[in-house]
Amino acid sequence: MKAELKEKLANLYEVKDPNTIFVFKFRTHFGGGKSTGFGLIYDTVDNAKKYEPKYRLIRVCLNCTFSFIPTSIFVLILFSCGFLGFMQVMY
Repeated sequence: MKAELKEKLANLYEVKDPNTIFVFKFRTHFGGGKSTGFGLIYDTVDNAKKYEPKYRLIRVCLNCTFSFIPTSIFVLILFSCGFLGFMQVMY
């Protein structure tokens, strides 16, 4: 849905690079058929990287400098934080 909307906005506003378009905060209305949200169009990718929050840049992979950690280390981190212990109590 977001990709289609980005394509339509790029055609409507004659944007050369679709990576400069950010759409977010979509809410569907009761009954369906209509949604509202926000969209931002930047002049360049550098401006987008400068003004957009990091979590939105990671969503569209413009700020993908992180590396994935192995699952065993991830489980160890969660267990040390007490999160996995809490989940085991719930079940």
